[in-house]
Amino acid sequence: MSVKLNTYLLEAQKANINPFEINVKVASDVSVSLFEGKVENVTIANDSTVTGRGIYNGKIGAFTSDTLSKEIPSLMAKNIVESATYGPEGDPTLFVGKGQKYKKPKTYYPVLENVGVNELTGIAQRVYEGAKRVAGVSEITVNVEYYSGKSEMNNSLGLKLSSKRNYVAVACELLAKKDDLVESNFDAKYVTEISSFDPESFGEDIAKGAINKLGGSSVKSGKYNIVIDQDNIATLLNALIGNLSAFDIQHGVSLLKDTKGKKVLSEKLSIDLKPVSDCVFGSSYDAEGTPKQNLKLVKNGVIQTYFYDLETAKKDGTTSNGCGTKQGNNIRPEMDYIVVKPGKLSSDELVSEVKNGIYINNLTGANAGLDPVSGDFSLQASGCLIEDGKLTKPLSLITLAGNLLTMFNEIKSIGSDSKETLRGCNCPSMSFESMSVSEIGRASCRERV
Repeated sequence: MSVKLNTYLLEAQKANINPFEINVKVASDVSVSLFEGKVENVTIANDSTVTGRGIYNGKIGAFTSDTLSKEIPSLMAKNIVESATYGPEGDPTLFVGKGQKYKKPKTYYPVLENVGVNELTGIAQRVYEGAKRVAGVSEITVNVEYYSGKSEMNNSLGLKLSSKRNYVAVACELLAKKDDLVESNFDAKYVTEISSFDPESFGEDIAKGAINKLGGSSVKSGKYNIVIDQDNIATLLNALIGNLSAFDIQHGVSLLKDTKGKKVLSEKLSIDLKPVSDCVFGSSYDAEGTPKQNLKLVKNGVIQTYFYDLETAKKDGTTSNGCGTKQGNNIRPEMDYIVVKPGKLSSDELVSEVKNGIYINNLTGANAGLDPVSGDFSLQASGCLIEDGKLTKPLSLITLAGNLLTMFNEIKSIGSDSKETLRGCNCPSMSFESMSVSEIGRASCRERV
């Protein structure tokens, strides 16, 4: 790939595009799908993406292609020149030069390199067998995927960066049936150490979760003490912390505008941005080539900083903290991997603190029912009733409503059960006092496993 990048740089130079930046990503994906224990589909795909941007006659132009053919470098230069005619004013200082220091988290696992169709099929079969241990489940679908990708980024200022990552992703969805009752359940996870992953237990837990949902009822509308599991806390926290984007703050559309240095959340809540972590979500540089940094975002409820790319940092008279993220041909500051400081109570202990309340293990409708700018939300929910500190009967048919700022300023307890969720948030369960719950129509939920 390095030779090809040099070709792009030479074509940009000939076209008087300066500064110029080129990004090339090559990825391969092998996926196996099982339905009821039989291989339904095997997919092998190879993808490539080329993105370039640069300044021509004082204006910035951009180019994107999904092929690495030999014609692309010259076509790229031509397109950048043409798009720059209608592009915004270009700022040469918004390109990163060489000489930066980068930390390199572990994101690539050589032990996975030889994973192929046979091993993926074996993992999928074991997940299926684990699920089938539980009576009453059917229509079991299992998907196991191996992903491997490499990226290279060069520019005319001498910057040369590369990164690679790989992982196995496992997902399972199934139905539980009893008489005329039907419930579904789904879960997925990233795996980087196959030897430590128990496929049978993974499938069995999902099946038990579906069974435990059967016969879910509702509760009377009112105020309830609430315990929310890690996956759904991640959904709510991501919506809240996403408001720390300096772009949104500068444009006056952030719930957390003008909060830096202020206590606006519970003193029990501390959150770090940790992109330089050995995990699937780790990275060493952002979309502009700025080194990634581990940052304190919230300390005891006090907002510590915002997410910056080069442009928003310049507007605020500060420096980028490596949060530049590509959005089409634009770059905007966004979070990636956040870690919530855990508490001291197990999930069972969080529940035991609640005399009468609700344990929530599924929230749906966030795209329509959660406004990240105002913080208001009304989401379909399901879980279990808590009576005398114990989980009793399954619940569906309910809606959880509130405001993100109010909710996370009134945390009762934070659990010790931290989990790396699929949403790029490592967080524990949390409990809250007096949240609004209302009765609705029938719904399903994801059982705690």
